[in-house]
Amino acid sequence: IVEGNIETIKVTPTAVLICNEEGNLLGLPHNLKVGVPPFHHTIVGDIVVVGVDGEEFCDCPIDFKTWKWLLAEWGN
Repeated sequence: IVEGNIETIKVTPTAVLICNEEGNLLGLPHNLKVGVPPFHHTIVGDIVVVGVDGEEFCDCPIDFKTWKWLLAEWGN
């Protein structure tokens, strides 16, 4: 889905974003920013949000209401 080497970015204690690690170098389109300025990451290209259980991916624990809030805070 993200086409290339993946990078994971923690968005909650139990969820991560998966994105293309080289997205900026490839000129992929802006998607959203995560974090608090000036220490935020600009996420480009397609993303996948998944849950984490230790070092394994699992079902996404973020409900629609929380995801909508995250996009309002960080979205493009």
